[in-house]
Amino acid sequence: MLATPHLLTGAAIASVAPFPLALPLSFASHFILDAIPHWQETLKPYKPNFWTWVRLPVDLILGVGILLWLITLKGESVNLLFGALFAILADLDSIFYIGYFRRFLQRSLFKPWFKFHEGIQRETKEWWGLLPQIAVVLLSLFIILN
Repeated sequence: MLATPHLLTGAAIASVAPFPLALPLSFASHFILDAIPHWQETLKPYKPNFWTWVRLPVDLILGVGILLWLITLKGESVNLLFGALFAILADLDSIFYIGYFRRFLQRSLFKPWFKFHEGIQRETKEWWGLLPQIAVVLLSLFIILN
């Protein structure tokens, strides 16, 4: 799933759950969202391509921009920020697909973690895979703003 739905779901959880409990709930939300069929331009086997490098900054700027707007609007910077951070934390394993780090992933203790994370992905190349992500973003905004 794209970064924006993950970030906003974590922020939504943190806006309604007590602070310490919001962190593991936000982290767990990542895997629930990844298990929902969704669009992403990279299907197995995952290899970043030109569109990955176009989408990533746009997606991150959009997600972080909306998050900063919500923090300004709600004044709950710590809760929303940490909820969003914990919800996106699992995707940091993607860094290991870049250059030298890929070899590290294949020989490390992180390999079972990555295989698990990769295995739960329900990605599709079809356009309708954006609909669940849009729905998650809208639902998250509704929860945070109400």
